[in-house]
Amino acid sequence: VQGHSYGAPAYAGPPLTEANWRGNTAYLYGVDLFNYQYYWEAHEAWEGPWKLEDKRSDSALLLRGLIQISALCIKRRAGNARGVEKLRDKALANLELIDTKTAYMGIDVGALCRLLEQKTPNVPHLTLSY
Repeated sequence: VQGHSYGAPAYAGPPLTEANWRGNTAYLYGVDLFNYQYYWEAHEAWEGPWKLEDKRSDSALLLRGLIQISALCIKRRAGNARGVEKLRDKALANLELIDTKTAYMGIDVGALCRLLEQKTPNVPHLTLSY
């Protein structure tokens, strides 16, 4: 089955930075898609900017964690509990490497990690703080 974005080239935009996240359309579009429960499309929106990153940077860790949370939501819809658990652990491993005491790129990473630490975490709503 081909979705509405099947075959469309991913827009990566400029690299995601702490200075530009408020206007980074690919990042913000991914957040909107995620919050409207278009998890696959959010995953795709974030993958473009993630590919531009130094994979050890905090922005790459955040994007990778968000991509994994999107995949977790897809697995949850499919009833794949093992997949949810594996992706939760991977997302946590990435997000916990970021300073969780303050918001990063508008996301309260600490609160997101605490939510993921629950055995059966609720699907988060990504509320950005500007």
